[in-house]
Amino acid sequence: LSDKHLIGGYNNLSAKQLGLFYAHKRIIMMGFPSNQQTHLGQPIVQISNFLQKKYRNKYMIYNISEKQYDYSLFDDNVLEFKFPGYPSAPLEIIFSICDSLHAWLNADADNIAVIHCQTGNGRTATLVAAYLSWSGLYKSPKKALQHIAKLRQLSIEQLVIPTQLRYNQYIQALLSGYQPHIKPLKLERMIVNGIPNFDKGNKCRPYVQIFKNASLLYTSIKECQWYSIEDASILFHINQIICGDILIRIKHHNSKDKRMTILRFGLHTGFIQAGNIRLVKAELDGACNNDHFPADFFIDLIFTYINEEE
Repeated sequence: LSDKHLIGGYNNLSAKQLGLFYAHKRIIMMGFPSNQQTHLGQPIVQISNFLQKKYRNKYMIYNISEKQYDYSLFDDNVLEFKFPGYPSAPLEIIFSICDSLHAWLNADADNIAVIHCQTGNGRTATLVAAYLSWSGLYKSPKKALQHIAKLRQLSIEQLVIPTQLRYNQYIQALLSGYQPHIKPLKLERMIVNGIPNFDKGNKCRPYVQIFKNASLLYTSIKECQWYSIEDASILFHINQIICGDILIRIKHHNSKDKRMTILRFGLHTGFIQAGNIRLVKAELDGACNNDHFPADFFIDLIFTYINEEE
């Protein structure tokens, strides 16, 4: 990275002080533009002033946070891409954004793109890594993600969560020529191995939710019951047909009648074959660094192909 891209901010504030990071000389990552100063950057007005002074009429902001702000401060040069609930953008949206980014950057050699989610880390890093590899600027999404982590002075684990890393691997497979299948699968059973401690007496009352496109496909809330550490495992009979980008949550219905998400994970069925898929603690959002889960915690997902009638 050239120093000139990190210096020369508005009112003696550099791009880095404003929470703007150059993943490439024409691609900026940042956190959500805010009316209040945060550890990720300065207020929205100062970010607007910086972009307007340095790149007026030559920048486009890609908002993947699902929240809005005053776009007029940026001359309405903002594109929204929404995928509520998903830790990573679904594959179709990732490639739609890559197409849009490529068209914008190729339209004028002086154009730059600014991408942000809420924090400027996980979603943003996953998407930017996908584009950097898709466009040929980096050999692989993994290499691009390592570059971004180094830029942000974070480890990969600090930068992205397990689902985002899984989607980085999907992009890697696709760019290497892998052809995902389009067959729906039936998720017959889910076996939770190890009882997380989220209530008095090392107990948990979990239930499962399955989402697609922010719509609830399945929930086991009616079968919700208490489990203790002595139970060792939990079996959910699901029998739900799924296809494409799926989000699965496990929630805890506590003794105070409140519900909270204790883990989640996203996956794409095109990369899954019938049989048993095991996800260990390190591969589950919310569980990977949480002491409420046993160290040897894992989930088994049992998939089958569906017959013609189904």
